[in-house]
Amino acid sequence: RNTLVFSLFIFFIILLKDIPSISIFIERIEWMYLSHIVVLNFSLFLLFKMNRRVKALGVAVILLIILNVQPLANYWVPSVREVSVIDNKLNNFISKKDYVLFENLRAPSENGWELTGAITFNEADVSLKDIQFLDIDSEDALNIVRSNFVMDNVTFFNASSDCFDGDFVKGSVKSSIFELCRNDGVDFSGSQIVIKNTQFNQVGDKALSFGEDSQAVLQGVVINQSYIGVASKDFSSVNIDSAKIFNSNYGMVAYQKKSQFGPASITVGKDINLLNVKINYLEEKSSSVFGVTEKESQKKVYELLYPLGS
Repeated sequence: RNTLVFSLFIFFIILLKDIPSISIFIERIEWMYLSHIVVLNFSLFLLFKMNRRVKALGVAVILLIILNVQPLANYWVPSVREVSVIDNKLNNFISKKDYVLFENLRAPSENGWELTGAITFNEADVSLKDIQFLDIDSEDALNIVRSNFVMDNVTFFNASSDCFDGDFVKGSVKSSIFELCRNDGVDFSGSQIVIKNTQFNQVGDKALSFGEDSQAVLQGVVINQSYIGVASKDFSSVNIDSAKIFNSNYGMVAYQKKSQFGPASITVGKDINLLNVKINYLEEKSSSVFGVTEKESQKKVYELLYPLGS
């Protein structure tokens, strides 16, 4: 009887998940308890007198659910496929937590309401350490907006678009890995960023992109197989103390993309190693790549880089 009452209570709570202000909590409850409810009630059902073959089938189904064997586990136990953190009160879900895995997520979309990030922090300061983002299918695997953040030993692997998008943020990235980002590795707008000892592998567009009056310092950055290694655009300023860029089309590029902004700059330090890069340094006529003498200057660099648009 107690199991039945508890089950009915949980199912009633789940019916409230369409209320925006509490939907994220309801998803947590559904995720944590629904599988247990299924197993408990199915187990009680098997206590009744019935054919041995039916009982054997029931035990097999329970084992499939417990062991999370596809496809029956997904049929009987719905899983949380999207996570959105949009309020400071929810920030503890990730912040100050170690060894967290986010896998096979997509951006929330319901009744015309949609976010770009599978994981989103909006005006919510966050510390990310020892976290993995794997196989994310959304415009941004992680999107942080108007917040302070610290990222340490974080891995992004196989994102369908940008791995990390930061809008008007202030923070640092260190000892992290960005691999198989189909679009940008990191994309910052209006931000102040420090990136140290971080690797970017197999990035479809820009390994590091800084725009809309961003300021950044890069130290110990390693980039392998990207279209553009480092891009500074639209009033942004990037200082690169040490970096290695391999097997890429463009090493470092400074240009203006949006008409409401202006030229950008990159300052190159002495500890820079570029190997098998088609064009090491490219600047638009009004923008600047400082610290090197051998560089290419072109007009309308954005159109050169993306003749079909981005």
